[in-house]
Amino acid sequence: MSTNAPISTTTNTAPALRTAAEEKIWAFSLSAYTYLLPNGHDYVQPTFTADRDWLHLEARYNYEDLDTGSAWVGYNFSGGKRLAWEFTPMLGGVLGDTTGIAPGYKGSLSWWNKDKPTFVVAVTLAF
Repeated sequence: MSTNAPISTTTNTAPALRTAAEEKIWAFSLSAYTYLLPNGHDYVQPTFTADRDWLHLEARYNYEDLDTGSAWVGYNFSGGKRLAWEFTPMLGGVLGDTTGIAPGYKGSLSWWNKDKPTFVVAVTLAF
């Protein structure tokens, strides 16, 4: 007697690759601004950020004051599609010529249109 039922077999195939949505991916950024002051001390202000899902980490030097470093932790909020927004409240520790604890935030608002360029407004503020 013959049937058209599939035959079950075991193979040695590699498992399917995980998609980006399934795994948590880190995003890194490094920027450095150079200040050339005519009657003062020239300096560089580097900032390093790392983001993973809701977690935001940030390190700065010469931002709050010269010869001062800071480390920040924040929570990323975001939403919207055509009018997309991001908001990250942060809390940081400051060490160097200036010392203390500082609240801050960063945020952006962007508008997307398939026929026109994207318009982005970004704000970063530390108190």
